[in-house]
Amino acid sequence: MPLRGLQYFAAMYRTYVKVNGYNPHRRKVIPLPIPQYIVFYNGEEKCREIWEMKLSDAFLLPEGQENSDRRTLPSFLSTPGAPALECTALVLNINHGKNRELMEKCKKLGEYAQFVACMRRHMKGKTTEKEKLEAVNAAVDECIRKGILKDILIKNRAEVVATSFWGYDAERHLKIEKEDSYNDGFQDGIKQGIEQGIESEKNNTLRGRKRADTEKNRADAEKNRADTAEQELFRLREEFRKLREELAGAN
Repeated sequence: MPLRGLQYFAAMYRTYVKVNGYNPHRRKVIPLPIPQYIVFYNGEEKCREIWEMKLSDAFLLPEGQENSDRRTLPSFLSTPGAPALECTALVLNINHGKNRELMEKCKKLGEYAQFVACMRRHMKGKTTEKEKLEAVNAAVDECIRKGILKDILIKNRAEVVATSFWGYDAERHLKIEKEDSYNDGFQDGIKQGIEQGIESEKNNTLRGRKRADTEKNRADAEKNRADTAEQELFRLREEFRKLREELAGAN
């Protein structure tokens, strides 16, 4: 998340400098707006109400400090030659019942948390595409009756239903998962193969290659699984499209 934030800020500052006609190559200091990076979390994992994520948590430490406690990292960052970048994301848990003071001050955000909780309650245990679509519509209907995001849900019902049904860009998620599974499996195989050789340099190399081949086969299997999942996703999307057309015709 902090790395993504760094990319966001770089793009925003680039646009800001261009729009305001500043020349970054001149000696004059360019006045920049102070960046604030706030991330709203509404995942299902149990976590604190507020915490920070830092870009420096991902830095490769100098040799000899790889296994040191990262809580000592700030002192390392202040030393000469230390990394020149830091990006801090303030993460706020916006699940229903969390950060109550914030939710009371921002009514729409509080209603959104209630909407997500309602959606999860209706979606729980649903397995078929028809059941899930009916659950989404039931959750939207309940929120409208209770006045939760009522104006938004009435005006943009179709978009909300479609977005809630898919939840996220599933095709992109599967693609990333496939690439990560393949790369992680192959790299882990090489690492484990090398580390587990104990008899001799020759045997160590042979065992490492064997382990790498085994893990690569596992990664290939994971890749095939992801490909199959993509094909299944395409089929489900077609069924969902047809189901929507049938429901629209019935109405």
